[in-house]
Amino acid sequence: MLSDLKQDRKSYFAFVVCSEILFMELSLKKGKILIVKINKDKKWCLLGGSPEPEDRSWIDTLKREVLEEANVEIENIIPLGYQNAVFLDESNSDHQQLRYFATVKKTLPQTKDPAYNSVPKRKFIEPKDFLKYCPWGKIGKAMIEKSLLVKRKIN
Repeated sequence: MLSDLKQDRKSYFAFVVCSEILFMELSLKKGKILIVKINKDKKWCLLGGSPEPEDRSWIDTLKREVLEEANVEIENIIPLGYQNAVFLDESNSDHQQLRYFATVKKTLPQTKDPAYNSVPKRKFIEPKDFLKYCPWGKIGKAMIEKSLLVKRKIN
């Protein structure tokens, strides 16, 4: 279970085992979900990224990626779970996708994401509209339902 992941860097990177971790963050601001569009060729998606050397934990990575991609500070971070996945490209590499719920602490003016050297678009959408922007089927629906349950518990 995701909550069993240790916060120290050694255990964190041992869990990664040379795979990429994508951080899928469900920040609800007044009941809305934060999505981003990195560049004009990409589709709307949840925020994501990989650990960098300065990250001491998966929480550090999550906060950094959300700040870089959406210029949003988050709090009340609650792990929702994870899934194993495979990139459908020439690498076919295995990775784990970690899923979180978080609330928006502060929305900042948007700046360039250093990974893409462009300013991503960000949008806060109603949960009922998530599958219109991110057509992830049953998995997407389950993620939204679980995040809404968590939101109800913390309010």
